[in-house]
Amino acid sequence: MDSYSIAQRERGTPGSRLWTLSGGVLAHTAVALALGACASERDDPRPNVLLVSFDSTRRELVSAYGEQEEFAGARAVTPNLDRLAREGALFEDAVATTSWTLASHAAILTGTPDLVHAVELPDYGIPHELPTLAEHLQRAGFRTAGFFSGPYLEPEFGFGRGFETYSACYGAELARAADAARESSLRAAEHVGAEVDLERLAVWQEDIDTQRALEVAAQRDRSSAAVVDAALRELEAAAREGRPFFFFAHFFDPHYDYVPPEPFDRSFDPDYAGAIDGRDFYRNPAVSEPDPGSPGGRRRTASDRDLRHLRGLYAGDTAATDRELGRLLVRLDDLDLTRNTLVVVLSDHGDEFFEHGGIGHRRTLFEEAVRVPLLMRLPDVIRAGTRVARPVSTADVAPTVLELLGVHEEGSAVPSLVPLLLPSHSGRPAPPGPMSRLVRTEASQMRIQDGTEVLTVPVDRIHVTESYRKDSIKVTCDRSWIRPPANLRPDVLELLREESSRQRDQADLRWIDLERHPDEAEQDHSTDFGEPRAREALEEFRRRHQELLRERRQAARRHASVTVESALGGLGYTEVEANAELVPSSELATPAPRLPG
Repeated sequence: MDSYSIAQRERGTPGSRLWTLSGGVLAHTAVALALGACASERDDPRPNVLLVSFDSTRRELVSAYGEQEEFAGARAVTPNLDRLAREGALFEDAVATTSWTLASHAAILTGTPDLVHAVELPDYGIPHELPTLAEHLQRAGFRTAGFFSGPYLEPEFGFGRGFETYSACYGAELARAADAARESSLRAAEHVGAEVDLERLAVWQEDIDTQRALEVAAQRDRSSAAVVDAALRELEAAAREGRPFFFFAHFFDPHYDYVPPEPFDRSFDPDYAGAIDGRDFYRNPAVSEPDPGSPGGRRRTASDRDLRHLRGLYAGDTAATDRELGRLLVRLDDLDLTRNTLVVVLSDHGDEFFEHGGIGHRRTLFEEAVRVPLLMRLPDVIRAGTRVARPVSTADVAPTVLELLGVHEEGSAVPSLVPLLLPSHSGRPAPPGPMSRLVRTEASQMRIQDGTEVLTVPVDRIHVTESYRKDSIKVTCDRSWIRPPANLRPDVLELLREESSRQRDQADLRWIDLERHPDEAEQDHSTDFGEPRAREALEEFRRRHQELLRERRQAARRHASVTVESALGGLGYTEVEANAELVPSSELATPAPRLPG
């Protein structure tokens, strides 16, 4: 195992530092930079970092994975991502920590799985004591800037910490709708407590209308160009300054609604003559309808041909986003920064197209929802054309970036991917298998027999699904329990709390071999852990769960804004959510899975 020591020496002006590293990754980087041309003559040899997140992008959409046939036929969807794969490393089996944006980005930007960062419901933000990647790099002297375009990346969730610049880059329509919604909310607040009259009713109706307009704009927003424009301005300034930079760019456009611009609206299904399009995708009755038997689930109404067209529109959105990323990569070339910049591109989660009875995401942890693209490029350090077959987690990214830069990170719960990336470090232990976790809540009811009377009590039902990958074996653990309100009769409350504890202790365990059964059909799962590989995977899952549980933090309570709530509502995220703000994150820390007996 290599040993590392970082020597930091002040040079000149405050904040200007020379970093050296003996026996580590940065030593290789510094040598490589000394041999080639740099973007500018500067004292600090450390690479820049560009971290890019494509929202809601399945692995199959990236042509370099060779699986895009279902969505795009034979035409390449992502030529710029393909270029990164050729010039750097492609992770063949990257797994997101969950299947929705907020929790997944908390994992990406803190380098900790969901069980540790605890940002598992929409009313939580990143724990105050848990440093982000931007905070680590800002303290290390990097220029930091972030550019986002989705409501779950707003600063109120804690994502702005550590960034000198953190900019919302929404499209023009959404920006106007958000401004109007803020103004209408302020006017409506002024009329709270006033007598009901025509003026008050008009103000309230205006507020309802502007919030609905914001919901629609959030679904149809096109923002990738705005993200790149803002990033390019910051890139020009960073190139002039010469200080190493960390830029984070989040592209929301691959998220539904699927409304790609020309020519991408016809690129991947040019022969379609039907009437369906990607607008109002989640609620469109021609696509799906609510499934009464599955809270948050959707029952398919679209024909096979219409569904094929929707997949093509999804590919079109991704292709349009890839084109915008290409502008940023070309500018890195023009500024002679490519060789000196670590580029990381990944997705926060995938999307479902009725593979398991639903659409969108934040429903399940099946592979279409959590298997994502992950690409890294750092010329002269990461060998071009590297392919990593081992399953890895998106939570591994931040520790990997820090190690590649030679920046020390305290107390990481996740090892780095460097042993898988660099042959010179292959003797070190590889990271554990990826673990994913999904917490959902829903409003429900309990019926209680009280003598001759039947009481119907409103409760919240909490669902926690966790999965763990060891090679091709995937173990899944499901738990579900009720959470009664506190304002019940003492005897009823005690009864329901006992029932809640009993339910929470129960776990449904199953496993599947993804190599043999990639579709994850229900009948191909097994509850028999007598098979040696399955039992070994479960035991490893249990050990890893216990390790992470000891690291678990208390999530921060966020202060919700009206505009963010309306935007999330427009995306279908709040339809079946229960009173999540009443559930302390500590209550969601489920025990490690184990076999009965």
